[in-house]
Amino acid sequence: MSQKEFFDQYEIDITNGRLGGGAFGTVYKAYDHVNSLWKAVKIAEVKIIGGKEFSLISEFNATKDLKAHKNIANYEAVFQFTMPNGKFDYALMQYYPFGNLKELLSSQSLSQAQKKKICIGVINGIGYLHKHKVIHRDIKPSNILISEFNGEYTPKIADFGLSKLTDTGEMSEITNSFGGGTLEYSSPEQLLGQTIRYNADLWAVGVILYEVFVGSIPFDSDSFVGSDAARRAMIYQNINTATTPKNLDLCPAPFDQIIEACLKRDPNERIQNVKDVVKYFDDLKKQNTNNDKSLAEPISREESSDADSETVVLSANQIKEHIAEEKRKLAAKEKHGQNRIKAEELAKAEAKQKKIEAEELEKRRLVEE
Repeated sequence: MSQKEFFDQYEIDITNGRLGGGAFGTVYKAYDHVNSLWKAVKIAEVKIIGGKEFSLISEFNATKDLKAHKNIANYEAVFQFTMPNGKFDYALMQYYPFGNLKELLSSQSLSQAQKKKICIGVINGIGYLHKHKVIHRDIKPSNILISEFNGEYTPKIADFGLSKLTDTGEMSEITNSFGGGTLEYSSPEQLLGQTIRYNADLWAVGVILYEVFVGSIPFDSDSFVGSDAARRAMIYQNINTATTPKNLDLCPAPFDQIIEACLKRDPNERIQNVKDVVKYFDDLKKQNTNNDKSLAEPISREESSDADSETVVLSANQIKEHIAEEKRKLAAKEKHGQNRIKAEELAKAEAKQKKIEAEELEKRRLVEE
């Protein structure tokens, strides 16, 4: 699509349609004049960091081959145009009128059942990403979009800007930039620029679950008075000296146990993968004598397969190669199955031919007699 075709089709409401933004771009409402519906468009300048180009195209490539999932919000397409003031990416995605989880928590009084459903959706989404070898590394409420249907809210994890990075040097350079509130959801090893594992995402999940049920983040201080910089320094210190957060009694089971397991400062002691999360729900179901219907939507076992607890930080190309390899394996299995079927059909045909030949020989013998 050419630049002219893009702007003819999508009318971006720059003045009144700002939906959000952060270090990786700004999101606006845009009207699609071809399909007569609203879209969301993320606009981000292509940046050169450490001699490498960072673009939404890389972010798009990191997840474009993943199948659709109810708890993941992927870009539909990304276009790159050279403008008078630089090179910019325009990423298209579905428009969610209810915004993100941060906005939902501040504007709505959610029931306990709604909170549980949202938390289960977040865990399922992370499990799906980890199953496909993607570490998000920037999970926070503003990166979780919300879909609503008949009063039920479905979380959709978005913004994979950090998931494309390939080494801790790049990760530190960007992740340790605390714009947009990322600090509050970063694991201790992220803050210290150390090795990242899958359970760095689970630390962030623990913070989010706590925030959903308690109404505040676990390592902040309501009584703190001072500048934003001083507050960030305090949160940084609290995270790196993390102990079991207060008010866990406000979180229903098994979320209280999950939060505690996710917020272990040492990643070796922390819960390792989403499969371990499932065990907490299994244990609760065995004890569930009250028939708690809010647990009717369990953690998906398909998404809770073991993710290797060792570091797996993949680039977009590596992710594409991994998915391509999985497709090759599947094709080989299908080909093997087809060959097996052909062999069976051939064996049946040969057996039938031998039977016919034997019958012919028997007829000739009878005639000769």
